[in-house]
Amino acid sequence: MSCEICGKIPVSDNYFRDVTVYADIVRMLDEMTKEGNLEITYATCPFDRIFADEKGNVMFYAPKMLHQVRCKNCGTIYGLFCDVETGVGQIKVNDKVFNPDKD
Repeated sequence: MSCEICGKIPVSDNYFRDVTVYADIVRMLDEMTKEGNLEITYATCPFDRIFADEKGNVMFYAPKMLHQVRCKNCGTIYGLFCDVETGVGQIKVNDKVFNPDKD
């Protein structure tokens, strides 16, 4: 049975192939984080900087981005990756928190 808090996150073994899907998932995770339901455990950039630079210009922060969050209710860890140049990405459950210094 899925968690009542994070059960709505659209986890998939398949890759999405459209950057607009990535944008929709980012908005969902950002909203859930602001509501206090998720905590960010790793991010290549803040959610509010993914689609705009510090001056508000519309652009992607980096060609490849990774965000990882943990559900504060059940502890499940989710990883969201996207290669914005190709539009390919995925959101899935992760076994552990990503640590670039150790992984």
